[in-house]
Amino acid sequence: MKLSNIFILSVLFGLGIVFSVFAHCDTVNGPVVSDAKQALEKANADIVLKWVRQQDEEKIRKAFNETLEKRKQHPKDKGNIDMSFYEEVVKLHRAGEGVEYSGIKTGEIKINPITEIADTALAKSDAGELIKMFPESARADIQSDFDEVMKKKKHMNENIAAGREYVASYVKFMHHIESLYGAENTETHGQNKETHHKH
Repeated sequence: MKLSNIFILSVLFGLGIVFSVFAHCDTVNGPVVSDAKQALEKANADIVLKWVRQQDEEKIRKAFNETLEKRKQHPKDKGNIDMSFYEEVVKLHRAGEGVEYSGIKTGEIKINPITEIADTALAKSDAGELIKMFPESARADIQSDFDEVMKKKKHMNENIAAGREYVASYVKFMHHIESLYGAENTETHGQNKETHHKH
């Protein structure tokens, strides 16, 4: 791990900074809301349907069509109308994960830094910097999960089923990364505290 990365992690956890437990997909700038925005702007519900289960597809299509109609009728209230649609999508996405929905979080919510690093790695198609954040023993598994997400990403826009396969691999990858990151740094922080108390 680079010294700069070690320093950053040490500062964040050494100071006891607690990052939000809210999921990445619950945020206004997260991937679910981003796709919901794009779906509305392009008038294409298929763009966002990959984030919900097949059994919830009709609910989203109905909400999507109602949202487009409301936009036409009340253009000045577009922001609130769109937000209602985002909330419906995120709520059903979270239900598919078996997690209770607690609202969409604003940009003021702190996101786990490893989540942002992982998203950047996926955007660049390069896991190099991400993998360096973890010990050697975990790197092969991380690379394998990363490669699987990238493979699914190439085909995610072919159809809704392919999109859902991508989302499943993406969510699995993110949960794995966040779990490893939390475990590693909780252990490190505990060791630092123990060392401190010995002095």
